[in-house]
Amino acid sequence: MGYLFFAIGIVATIIFLTKRTASVTIDVVAIKSIASMGFILSGLFFFINNEVCPDYLGVFTVGGACFGMLGDIVLDLKYSKLNDADRCTNLGFWTFLIGHIFYSIAMVSVYGIEIINVICVAIGIVAGIVIAVATEKVMKLEYGKFKKITILYTAVLCMTLGFAGGYTITECYTLHSVLLNIGFALFVLSDAFLAGLYFSIKPENRTNRKAIVLNHATYFAAQYIIALSLAFYRG
Repeated sequence: MGYLFFAIGIVATIIFLTKRTASVTIDVVAIKSIASMGFILSGLFFFINNEVCPDYLGVFTVGGACFGMLGDIVLDLKYSKLNDADRCTNLGFWTFLIGHIFYSIAMVSVYGIEIINVICVAIGIVAGIVIAVATEKVMKLEYGKFKKITILYTAVLCMTLGFAGGYTITECYTLHSVLLNIGFALFVLSDAFLAGLYFSIKPENRTNRKAIVLNHATYFAAQYIIALSLAFYRG
């Protein structure tokens, strides 16, 4: 069942990417919802069907995916709730942030914390703060009232990547840890595209179709790869 939902979700994602533009329609949201349910349900069944997958790893990984879907829904609401656009953006930040904390808990619950993990996480947090601050000028962005939450979110995102990177090393590059590392790296790339769409000082960049497609393509790739990792955990 896991691979069935995985395949259905991938097809839905491809259809969604061909239809997604700067405007958000009900039809597009419906297809996007199917794509999102694809990575949640595939991850759930990969967990259920993998007898050696620990409960905490499965529950918190699927939980992180659920928060990702919720965050995505909240961010899309800003296009229909223009008066609450700032509120939707802020809530979207927090929802995704909680999702990354869930992913981090999933990894820690299974792999524990060793010195290499602490080093990688510390590097990730510092790198996240530096990236958030530096890219505002480099990419010609303007965070405005969202500067604090942007820096916090980027730090947590890179912390999660730091956990994955550390475990990839300590677990001797098992397929599960490598897939997690790839997934979270794609999350970072996805959010880099999203930053331009949300905070670029050039209005035309906020509706750039290529950036919109790349943002969603890397986001869904990240979610599906992380879901798939549950099928390859071997203890």
